Amino acid sequence: MTTSRKGRIGLSGNATTVLQGFGEPMAQVRLQPATLFSATMPEGEPTCAFRRFMCKAELSTCPPPPNVDGQTCIKPVLFTGTEGSGTHFVAKYLSFITSHNLTVRHEDSSNVDILVSWAARCPRAIQMRPDIDLPAYGFDERRAVLSSWARRQVSNKCLYEKIIHIVRHPLKVVSSILAFSYCDSCWTVIEQYSVPQIAHLTAVALQEVKRIRDETGAKKAVRVFSKQVEEEFLRANMIYYVTWNRMIERVADRRYRLEDMDLNQICIELKLGTLKECSRKPKTIQHVSHGGDELQLTWESIWPIAPRVAHSLLQLAEHYGYPSNFTVPPWP
Repeated sequence: MTTSRKGRIGLSGNATTVLQGFGEPMAQVRLQPATLFSATMPEGEPTCAFRRFMCKAELSTCPPPPNVDGQTCIKPVLFTGTEGSGTHFVAKYLSFITSHNLTVRHEDSSNVDILVSWAARCPRAIQMRPDIDLPAYGFDERRAVLSSWARRQVSNKCLYEKIIHIVRHPLKVVSSILAFSYCDSCWTVIEQYSVPQIAHLTAVALQEVKRIRDETGAKKAVRVFSKQVEEEFLRANMIYYVTWNRMIERVADRRYRLEDMDLNQICIELKLGTLKECSRKPKTIQHVSHGGDELQLTWESIWPIAPRVAHSLLQLAEHYGYPSNFTVPPWP
């Protein structure tokens, strides 16, 4: 037990280590590139601790304990996915069509009814300190990018009755989020709150993030990389996509592909407004781009970067209903 910066008491460290103490099977797994898809496959029921950590309120089987601050609230729904999965668009659309009695927020968990956030985690609910540990991953707290944003993502005081899993084509995602590869706080959230751990698979990418932060100074965005660095980030993004989505799979009530999800129908089914409210059609919703879409990745282009990891990504793409005509080359 340690005391956090604000005096709260909670378990420190990464989520995998903490969940090992609760007997969570996935926390015992050590991932390898060749088995990334199969090793992260949801098998059996997750522990109550894992559900709570993922912000899932399963009141019939897992009464929520008091969190580090001695309080827990229950809210209707969390929409979540990976970075670059379209959460900006989903939040804006839902804020237009849902009941005026329900609050909708994007990546802001301050007592909201409908949270839309790829990074949402609930460490408080498993007595874990709600913080990010930048120095543990080699980053300088003083130079960190988006550290306040990152801490908000893991400071949830609420669990959610429903969790809606948003997926987007993996080639679009790993390309899109390349633009944020310099973000040390983003990577700290991913590394610290991934279960199983991925740090041993992404160590080189994190070294590149640290190098970029050290060379460019505080707060400066870097979105153009050498070919070698770009490939290392793409490999890390693939590992993240598989692991993060698989975590959500274990607790999600429903899964939708961004490309064909009907938010009006979802609003009706989840009773997030009246039929009239849920049937409204926004005239315009501004799409937010991270700036990486121009890469136009293909399976042929990413395969040489990391064949074993790319194979797991391809398997998960097909699992989510994204067909491919790509023929897997013979293994050496």
